[in-house]
Amino acid sequence: MPSPFELPTPPPKEDIGLVEPGDLILPEHHNKKRAWLKTIFDCARKQIPMTPQGEWFLDAWSKIREVKEGDPVLAIDHNLVVDATRKLYDYLEPWIFDTPESVALMNKFKLFSSLVREVAYGDYVMAFDHNTVVEMIQILYDLCKYLIGPRIMSSALAVMILSAGQIPLFVVPIEVTG
Repeated sequence: MPSPFELPTPPPKEDIGLVEPGDLILPEHHNKKRAWLKTIFDCARKQIPMTPQGEWFLDAWSKIREVKEGDPVLAIDHNLVVDATRKLYDYLEPWIFDTPESVALMNKFKLFSSLVREVAYGDYVMAFDHNTVVEMIQILYDLCKYLIGPRIMSSALAVMILSAGQIPLFVVPIEVTG
């Protein structure tokens, strides 16, 4: 039986799909980005406590509309997804245990975040824009395996963090059994 902290498969990049230059960004692409952001958040919430950053993500995510078949993906749709993606990273980042792999992923996310273009009204959402956000969502998906949560903290520390809503500056992972 899978752990409650595992994310569903396939990973976002395979599910959402990268597009080629000149391809249209379809409603299904947009809607899958929206759905994967919420899926990643919901799975992370099983492992880490709610914080103000989590509330900010939920607020940003709630503004993303579901695009119906035949409707164009608008600039505002793309920009709202970019904003929610960044806010989800802000929620996860304090809870990621530093390893060489997780630090590399976080640096890659920050690079993509600086490259992703927020588009103006009337601009086309280009393949590069879509693919960059898909890569960012994939990184968020991959970062979830590095989350520090109550199941790997000492029980006393977990109780302190969960009851006080504090985020630790440094946590030594200890496998808790029983």
